[in-house]
Amino acid sequence: MGIVALGFRSLLIRAAVFFAMAAMLTWILGGTLWPAKQVITMTPFAHAGKEWAVQLMGEKSRAGPAECQLVSIDESGELTVIDGCLPQPWYWIEGPVLLDGSLLLGVADADGNLWLLRFDKQLVWHCSQESSQANLSAHFEIKGPTPPESWD
Repeated sequence: MGIVALGFRSLLIRAAVFFAMAAMLTWILGGTLWPAKQVITMTPFAHAGKEWAVQLMGEKSRAGPAECQLVSIDESGELTVIDGCLPQPWYWIEGPVLLDGSLLLGVADADGNLWLLRFDKQLVWHCSQESSQANLSAHFEIKGPTPPESWD
């Protein structure tokens, strides 16, 4: 029984040394063993007396579209994800555009459905599903890129 315990102890020590060396090597090379999402916060803008920004998130190790979300920025610089009428994150975004005192966003959800989100002066969300990208872009009076047919 003693030899089996010594074998497990030796294996445990070797595994600990291996992971410590691997962690040091990835740290020296500027990486990490468990990559986190990379987040880009776009230029903030003002609406209804508050600061807002769109964030784009993605992972190097996973292929696919970037995730998008709307965040509010308080006085201390804290970012808060906004709970609206459509769950975040989104997988395509057009805007934001300030029009007639409302903030407009064109987004696509995880299923590829297109939505027009209107955030009015009283900070109330209004959501409407759009049938095509052309109908959605007409609200912005611009022609943006077409979202992919499939999110796979």
